[in-house]
Amino acid sequence: MSDIRGEPCNILHGPWRRSGERLTGQTTIRHRLVWLARWFRDFLYDLRFSARSLLRSPGFTAATLLSLALGIGATTAIYSPVDQVILHSLPVREPERLSASKSLASHEQSH
Repeated sequence: MSDIRGEPCNILHGPWRRSGERLTGQTTIRHRLVWLARWFRDFLYDLRFSARSLLRSPGFTAATLLSLALGIGATTAIYSPVDQVILHSLPVREPERLSASKSLASHEQSH
């Protein structure tokens, strides 16, 4: 492993250290820019590879997209009522004073 100058760096102390000294702020900024550029380049390579792989197998692509759509739809369908009932308070003045009641007439008719 080497730093941006091509000099070896100690893995235990990270790429920002060299010979036990901290690199200057300018070098740290340059190192971060180099790291960001490499990360972005690698991300684009991975994205291109993924797109090529998905285009080669349309059946797998369809199954993948269907699974994602069902998963996102199911998560939204479950989260929406939970959000309304549990996470948001009721639109009344004193929600803690509300109580549930059950009619005896409907209970007697079912027997």
